[in-house]
Amino acid sequence: LGVMAQHGRGFPEPDEREAVKLFRSASDAGHAEAAAKLGLICETKSLDTEARKLFQRAAENGSALGSYIYGFYVREARGVDDDEPPDAVKAIKWFKKAAGLGHAAAQQTLGYAYEHGLGVAQQDFLKAAKWYRAASKQGNIEAHYGLGSCYLHGRGVAPSYEEAAACFEVAAADGHSEAEYHLARLYEEGRGVKQSYRRAARWYRRAANHGHAHAQCNLGILLESGRGVEKSDEEALRCFRAAAEQGDATAQYNLSIMLEHSVNVKRSAEEAFKWCNEAAEQGDAEAQCRLAKMFRKGRGTAANLTEAVRWYRLAGDQGHAKAQFNLGAIYCNGVGVPRDYVHAAHWLRLASLQDFPEAAIHLEKVEKLIGRLTSRLAAEEEAADKAIKEKAKADAELERKIEPPPILAFARSISALPEKEMGLRRHMML
Repeated sequence: LGVMAQHGRGFPEPDEREAVKLFRSASDAGHAEAAAKLGLICETKSLDTEARKLFQRAAENGSALGSYIYGFYVREARGVDDDEPPDAVKAIKWFKKAAGLGHAAAQQTLGYAYEHGLGVAQQDFLKAAKWYRAASKQGNIEAHYGLGSCYLHGRGVAPSYEEAAACFEVAAADGHSEAEYHLARLYEEGRGVKQSYRRAARWYRRAANHGHAHAQCNLGILLESGRGVEKSDEEALRCFRAAAEQGDATAQYNLSIMLEHSVNVKRSAEEAFKWCNEAAEQGDAEAQCRLAKMFRKGRGTAANLTEAVRWYRLAGDQGHAKAQFNLGAIYCNGVGVPRDYVHAAHWLRLASLQDFPEAAIHLEKVEKLIGRLTSRLAAEEEAADKAIKEKAKADAELERKIEPPPILAFARSISALPEKEMGLRRHMML
């Protein structure tokens, strides 16, 4: 009767007050589901303390819904004093109880907990896949996506792009943005499905319309190249901008490229610099290398060789071959830093190890130069050492030929005496 009153079935119109009255009466009589339903009403009114008590009562009396929701109250420490901390481990107990009673959302939540090691002793991909599968059989969309991820990465199941695509297809059809994005990638790359840029663009667009930043970025790439869609630099720019504004570093980098070089959109070196800087600050090595070049050339900002070197170094430290090569050239030429052939060789060597042909060519030249400089320095040091020794020998010979003045001879005789006698003689001298 409470449910009927709540939804207006058999009543002139929905009557929440009557529903609350009926749910409370049934709850007081020990009806677990009535307690859970009453808890949901209290939750909508932000009566967390009362809701928690009702969900706990429902859970203890065997309600799957009550056990599931009470698990979240325990995990988040909702409806209790600030002194009681969140308890993810205890929450798992209630999720398991609900899952065992067949509650699909609880099964999916357990799958997620085991996949990510939340509130459980350790990550367990086998259990994650098991609970995702159980929930997906009941039509839980999040579980379809979770199981698809397990198949995609081979977690708890044998890896299978085909199975992953099938799971993502179900979730994507229901508007799950992550599933839409991953399904688009499978179509773009032809993994588990027949390769199709057109279908990839379709699913990227759906995910992009749901605000998925990676999908917006990848759709922008297809639009810029005209693969699977009609080529449109303007629309590509809008996609990159939408993703960039959400903090997607790859989109920020792509937006910077288009704003500086595209012939079909309004260009702006200053805005290109801004977005490249945003991506570089997030640690994107390609953006860091590009930002260094913009500082070096003074594109979109004032030229600053010190900043250029700093950003090349940050990219180089991440293994970016072009940045390493440029650092080698900078140290070799002494641009913005003191000329240092040893540092130049270091960065050129790192770049050449990544099959950067120009780096290998220049490294050979720098190493030969270092060899010649080392030989010349060694020869100069040897000549200088020889000159010092010859001068010392000549000075000694000259000193022997010159008769020292009496006071100098006296001082020397003092210096040859034992320390015990020197005190008196020094006193005499003073």
